[in-house]
Amino acid sequence: MPRDLPGLYWDEDKQRYFSIASRPGAAAATEPRSPAPAAKRKRPLRYERTEHNEEGIPFHQWRRRSPMWAAAENLARSTSTASRSRIKHEVLCSNVMFASNDLGFHLNHPISSFSVNKDTESRDEQFLVSIGDNQGWLHSVEIDSSNFSHRRDLGLLSEVSSVCHWKTRLIAVSFGTPCKLVVGRAHNHEYDAWQLLHLPEHVYDVRTAHLYGSRLVLGAARKGVLIPDLDASVRTVNLGTDNSDVLAVHQQEHLIYVGARSGAIGRFDCFIWTSCASGSYLSAQWTAI
Repeated sequence: MPRDLPGLYWDEDKQRYFSIASRPGAAAATEPRSPAPAAKRKRPLRYERTEHNEEGIPFHQWRRRSPMWAAAENLARSTSTASRSRIKHEVLCSNVMFASNDLGFHLNHPISSFSVNKDTESRDEQFLVSIGDNQGWLHSVEIDSSNFSHRRDLGLLSEVSSVCHWKTRLIAVSFGTPCKLVVGRAHNHEYDAWQLLHLPEHVYDVRTAHLYGSRLVLGAARKGVLIPDLDASVRTVNLGTDNSDVLAVHQQEHLIYVGARSGAIGRFDCFIWTSCASGSYLSAQWTAI
């Protein structure tokens, strides 16, 4: 019987020794097995995070609800310059809102106009806010450093398009036709002694108003309207704008500024009157934008 020699094996068919390395199947048996490749780790999805915010809302839900996250994502996706400017404006307003120590109150209808009056008899830290809504209601809100009180004063039955004040006098104007003009005075931290004035039929769709002493200027459809003295009468003087709606008005001493829909700005001087067959009127100097 052949001997067992180290590193060799005996082949009966060929009657001789051969190297064990040349034996069929020996290579597979002698080679060490390589470890099985580890399963590729699955990358967690973006919304599989389990973190919660302070209110206990899951992170992915909180992120979807957050206006700042939504604004940032919209800003990254936006390609329009106008859209990016609008989003930046929304972010700025949101930052101002969250950084402000505000006192909130709720109205049932959208606000159409408001005016802040600090010229009343109240203390320095108190002031009155007059608010008009699109259903014709006029509200008064008295605000101090810690709280506020809200009350509904009266209804004009149509949208309160403009609210303005001068010292203790308040003016509220309704939109549409006929145009209603309400005058009130502040007394003991609230407005009372309301007076309702009806304007002529040619004064309608008033969008803005400005009060200076007893002189009132209205921005109406196709014209501006001046009431020289509210204490004397409701006599109106037309401020011609070439049939363009007036969207903005302002007064300084004896000067009246009018901004028309056509893009022109007119300056009227109350000391310069022009006479004609139908009466007197104010002449203007116009500047186009």
